[in-house]
Amino acid sequence: MNNLRLSPVILAVSLAVGAAQADTRCVQEFLSRTAFDPGPVDGLWGRKTEGALKGFLDQVVGDPSYRAEKSATAEICRLMSGPRSEELLSAASLRDYYVTLDPDSYVAASTTAFDFSGVDVDTGYSGICRFQIVRILTLENNAFDWLSRGTVEIESGTLKFDKNSHEWRTGGLSDGTFLAKDANLKIDRNGMVHGRMPYFNYVVGPGEAARLPRYAELSYKHEPGEEYPDGTSYFLDTGSPSQIPFFRLDC
Repeated sequence: MNNLRLSPVILAVSLAVGAAQADTRCVQEFLSRTAFDPGPVDGLWGRKTEGALKGFLDQVVGDPSYRAEKSATAEICRLMSGPRSEELLSAASLRDYYVTLDPDSYVAASTTAFDFSGVDVDTGYSGICRFQIVRILTLENNAFDWLSRGTVEIESGTLKFDKNSHEWRTGGLSDGTFLAKDANLKIDRNGMVHGRMPYFNYVVGPGEAARLPRYAELSYKHEPGEEYPDGTSYFLDTGSPSQIPFFRLDC
């Protein structure tokens, strides 16, 4: 019976393949104990193992000399099984996922969602204006009082409030945070303000229960001022039809 003998070339290739699989398995076993899931611990290099290793190297190791490549697994295995092993395991117990938040997406999901598709927004206008939020108390004698006032920055037609640049006189929960966070307002080429925003319709005195804001829509009507974009844009507040509020700009 003839004895089968492997040629030196075949033997060398077999040993190399076996070593590569062992190094890949070493990396997979380490990653499987972390938040970076490499998939099955089978010694086979694939996209899931590569993605998990890349995430681990980027977040935990931060050394560009280590590469998420099959040819680098021997070097990475030595790192993972070396003196820093426990330190690396601890640092890899949580995985960071980076996302980009679109402010328009946030607004669209909020109580100030508004469809601006039919508004000719003046994207060319930027400046800082004074504003007032005012309510008419009685239609007979046109009595009114102000609810909030301060300054607002208009950037490419969008009104942006700083929480420290205006005040409310209504007390309770009414502070600069609400407009700065939730106001969703834009100005058109005629100076009319459109959108939705929070406002406080009630004056809350000392010892009285604080009130949450109402949410009102500005698209009702507009009275232009003497200079663009000065003017008064009226709210549409169906919850309080007897008190007509309006938003006044003075730029």
